[in-house]
Amino acid sequence: MFLNSDSKLFVNAALIFDFSKSKFNFERLSVLEIRSDNSFTLGFGYKYLDKYSVEFRYATTRDLLSLNSGWSSNYNNVSLIFGYTIF
Repeated sequence: MFLNSDSKLFVNAALIFDFSKSKFNFERLSVLEIRSDNSFTLGFGYKYLDKYSVEFRYATTRDLLSLNSGWSSNYNNVSLIFGYTIF
């Protein structure tokens, strides 16, 4: 979305497929399996002179411990991204 010849606003969205899987071993307890679910990301930002940009991005909550009964987690991500375009 063009504000004027030097400034733009932008919006983006992404669906993140995460196939990673790992384990966390407690010394005297059980093993927790960690698996990340898929998530959705939404961002919006501002670009100046087609060179400089700043973006705010939010990723939805994922439960990393869904494979373990009795355990749960809420993992989400908020990012502030500064950019510079070289070419």
